[in-house]
Amino acid sequence: MNALFGLLLPFYLMMSVSLSLLCTVALVQSGRGADSFAVRSFSLLFVFFVTMCVAGQRVEDASQGIGTAIYNGPWLEEDVRTRRSRFLSMALCSRPACFKLPGVGAMNHPLCLDGLRSWFQFFQVLLNLKTK
Repeated sequence: MNALFGLLLPFYLMMSVSLSLLCTVALVQSGRGADSFAVRSFSLLFVFFVTMCVAGQRVEDASQGIGTAIYNGPWLEEDVRTRRSRFLSMALCSRPACFKLPGVGAMNHPLCLDGLRSWFQFFQVLLNLKTK
């Protein structure tokens, strides 16, 4: 997975998060007088970042189900060679597959919650600075 998308995901993530943060600053500073680009680009955090995290979590969940499906197979009816290959497949599927980004970690629900929590804290700081 990482070999296929590993070079592109950091650019998508950086673009969506940084543009969303800049638009958050523009919206808070200008209030109702914000331009339409800032209003439309504000949601990029939710469109790209959250979607990538949900997709990464689905990959993790699906890969965990493979080992269980292999385990539930017909062990007693198989010959020794097939049982060994089944056991090897179970051992290879013991760790879930995931999208990992350098410096960020695995793209999954905990990362999404941390990212949204950090964005909300950033938003609160901007609001507090504007009111003072």
